[in-house]
Amino acid sequence: MQSKRLKIRTVEKTDEAFIYKLKSDPLTYRYVDMKPYRTLADAKKFIKSVLKDIDHKEAYYWCLESLETRHCVGTICLWNFDDERRHAEIGYEILPEHYQKGYATEAVTQIIAFAESLEQLDSIIAITHEANIASIRMLEGLNFKCRGIAAKVYPDIKESDAMQLYELIF
Repeated sequence: MQSKRLKIRTVEKTDEAFIYKLKSDPLTYRYVDMKPYRTLADAKKFIKSVLKDIDHKEAYYWCLESLETRHCVGTICLWNFDDERRHAEIGYEILPEHYQKGYATEAVTQIIAFAESLEQLDSIIAITHEANIASIRMLEGLNFKCRGIAAKVYPDIKESDAMQLYELIF
């Protein structure tokens, strides 16, 4: 896939250094309950796991590569497919030096179109921290609606009460 400024391509084993850079930065995790990666081995293990999920058709995971620089600026994924509720969760991470440049909006727009083409989905959900104003503005700008505290909307979601669930119904 491609947007105006991004090539959206499946993650590859050779993306280890980029994944490590992204996931070792504490800013990447300031709104989620996850620890930054400590070693390149963490990134290798992550990529191996993601490629397995992709092979088993349990997830889609893409790198966002700048068409101008040919360097990755972030990632985006569709995962947590729920056949009963007919939705999948979207997730995205942007390198901090590329915040506020519209890359997430470009990528999410492309993945919405992709998800709409999947017959098993009627909606996409996104879970974001109530203090992550940039993410909330982007989701609302793309017509996602806040459904409330994620763990109260879907009790099987194990998140803190600060995590809000947004949904885009096709």
